[in-house]
Amino acid sequence: MTISPLLATRRRGCVPLLAAALLGSCAATADTPIAEQAFRMTLPGPWTSRHDPSGTLWVFGSSAHPEQLTVQILYASEPMEPDEQAKTLDELLDRRRKAQIMRAQSPVLISETIRSTQGDALVARYEGIEPVGPRWSATMVLVTREAAAVFYFEHVGNKDDRTAARVRAAFGSVVLQAARGLR
Repeated sequence: MTISPLLATRRRGCVPLLAAALLGSCAATADTPIAEQAFRMTLPGPWTSRHDPSGTLWVFGSSAHPEQLTVQILYASEPMEPDEQAKTLDELLDRRRKAQIMRAQSPVLISETIRSTQGDALVARYEGIEPVGPRWSATMVLVTREAAAVFYFEHVGNKDDRTAARVRAAFGSVVLQAARGLR
């Protein structure tokens, strides 16, 4: 698969009520809608963002919790067949896991990967725990015929119900935008 970066970003959007409902009491802090050319999502609570000049990587930092979300979007040079989508998903999962293990300060415990299909997208999710620190992470990889996306959520501290609810709300709100002309 030949991959080239998606260029140009922009922010706009509104706060979906479903994310607020999933989180319980959100009256004190507004959610952060993200509307980039490549994807849309809503992050629970206040977040700041920055992106790589290449336009393929976004980093979001929570203003309310010790959390960060890294998003990488890559477009295929031509539409992928289903077997190529599956191969791309496996390769991205392997790279993501290796990177997570190599940068850790201590051994990382990684959960089983949960795979599903949503429309023409292949989706995989797993969690990681680095006991020293501690640090908890959740990773979601999506591969459509036109694009691949990695969403990597990190939380400093142990996993708790509120953190898990924030990840479910954020990952559940992700929409990959249709490719406008493959690169």
